[in-house]
Amino acid sequence: MAKGKSSATIAASLQNLHLNSISASVPSIAKPFSSSQSPVPIIAVPLKRGKPPSLVSLCLGVIGKHLEDIIPELDEIAISFPADIKMAIAAIARRRKLLNDNVIISLADASWKTLDISCSDVSDFGLTKMAEICTSLRAVDIRGCPRSNYTARRCLGIFKPELNNAEGDSWEELDTMDITHGGQSLSKT
Repeated sequence: MAKGKSSATIAASLQNLHLNSISASVPSIAKPFSSSQSPVPIIAVPLKRGKPPSLVSLCLGVIGKHLEDIIPELDEIAISFPADIKMAIAAIARRRKLLNDNVIISLADASWKTLDISCSDVSDFGLTKMAEICTSLRAVDIRGCPRSNYTARRCLGIFKPELNNAEGDSWEELDTMDITHGGQSLSKT
């Protein structure tokens, strides 16, 4: 008897759930309040599901979370990554204050046109090595780097050797609006 009674109770509970009912997905106002409920009616709003993150985004999140553990092997691992993934990992390392000469050199790719190493521990050596590897670089953000003014003057000849040529490129020819929009706008050339 107890078994039959408990199954009847479970069946009644399941009927109250309205699992496949249309009314379950439509917002409804709760019953008028009783003494145990608040005087404000409760509106049931269905949860909206957003677009799930991409697999690449999830993988970058895992790499970023464990980047400190990966850094010693990064030069061997990064060889197989495409240029945009290497750039994303460099950005993660910069935000987590892990970007230094070894990391940026391990991630360097010849196709990079812009580079943001601001507020990192990349030294003159790392920046010079980047200039050798990344032959397409057009803009580098070195704000907040140690000795960044000295580094900028020293590496100017490496990044823009045509500036010595009077008929070649000139910093005066840059539009001030392009400069204020950051390194990405300077890479139009």
